[in-house]
Amino acid sequence: MLAKANYPKLFRLVALLAALSIVVRPSVKGILVGIPLLGFLFWFDREFRERDAPSASYYWLIALVLPLLAFGLLGDAAFLAASLSLASFSLAVLWEWSGDPTFPKFLKNLENRVRTRLSKFLSGQLGFSFPTLLVAIAVSTAFFAWFADGVKEAETFPWLPFAALAYALTSVLALDIYYLSSEGRQRDCKKTLVGFLSKPELGATACPDPPRPPHCHRTKAPKGQKKSADYELTAEDYRTLARKYSDPENLEQALRCNVLVLEKENKKLCISPPNVLPAPAILWNEKYKDVQRVEFIVADDTVKDVPQDQYEGYKHLLTTLLKAAKKRHGGGEDLEVSFEENLMVESYDVVELYKKVNRKYDRELAQCSHAFVFNLTGGTSAMSAAITLVAIRGLAKGVYVKQASDPRVPLWDKVVPVTLDIYDISESAQEPGE
Repeated sequence: MLAKANYPKLFRLVALLAALSIVVRPSVKGILVGIPLLGFLFWFDREFRERDAPSASYYWLIALVLPLLAFGLLGDAAFLAASLSLASFSLAVLWEWSGDPTFPKFLKNLENRVRTRLSKFLSGQLGFSFPTLLVAIAVSTAFFAWFADGVKEAETFPWLPFAALAYALTSVLALDIYYLSSEGRQRDCKKTLVGFLSKPELGATACPDPPRPPHCHRTKAPKGQKKSADYELTAEDYRTLARKYSDPENLEQALRCNVLVLEKENKKLCISPPNVLPAPAILWNEKYKDVQRVEFIVADDTVKDVPQDQYEGYKHLLTTLLKAAKKRHGGGEDLEVSFEENLMVESYDVVELYKKVNRKYDRELAQCSHAFVFNLTGGTSAMSAAITLVAIRGLAKGVYVKQASDPRVPLWDKVVPVTLDIYDISESAQEPGE
């Protein structure tokens, strides 16, 4: 039985045999098509084994042109052979490029990638790129013209339906290789967590016995009443908290119980749940240990009444917590934290929020969408809705931190990834019963 590790060799063998079937035709036209096809296969094979192949920038063009040349000069049988050769070769390349150990997992990842390419095309994010337009035209022509003609005139063009399907598959696989290569070359893309900052102020309540891990049981307010803070933190309080929670061990306790404890004048004050902890909880989570930059978009209507010294203290505390969380993974000081105050937005206008944030990150998302994670937790409901719409762009991800759940579960275990694409939006827009 053939081992799965040898599947790429089998695909390459199929590609070689299909290309040779064109060369062995005793005609000048067969040589004009088959020899270039064989030559390109051998050359691309050498280039793609290095994984970082600039040749992928025009492999998709060869995959579109050579089968058409075979079709025009030799007919539908040669069209099928050329398309099958390039499709088999593409599968071999993608198999090795993905590095997945099993064929089912590879197919699943391939399906997800193809869905993403298609969703970006449908949402207009790649619709005007030259490779995507050509491939879209090629696939549409293969399905709606050649395949239909082949089925209708099966006696005249017996191979055309199969050739059309092979050509469509070749086009999509070649485009996938092209974009995998272009993403692989974007080494300067920094993994970035983006979120909103609103209500930059913390209040505390007296707590002689603050919650402690691992159980973190908390006293609840009487039914129908909300537990309100009776002490507003000063700028000095923020600095005191920053000094305390710059220690990752202290931060871990805070994340376990979702509470900060301030010791002031021999009293203990609890800030629970503090809105500065969700972002550090994300960085504490193992899945987001490679985040290199954190950016906060400021909502100006939620900060205008906050004294400047308290606002600066709040930002300093938040920055300290983020760097302390990053230390868990061996970093911290190299973490970039910024507050986009020149992009101040109103917290209630979803459309305006979306427009400004999308405009701000448009260029970076076009080049590095796979490196972006959007925090849906912070801010108002309108902010969460707006940033969710931005997160749909390309390969960007969303993430949020569950707040109302078992207090015995650490905050970093409440981090939930969110993956959205154009399919989710289109399904939501359908009429009931469709």
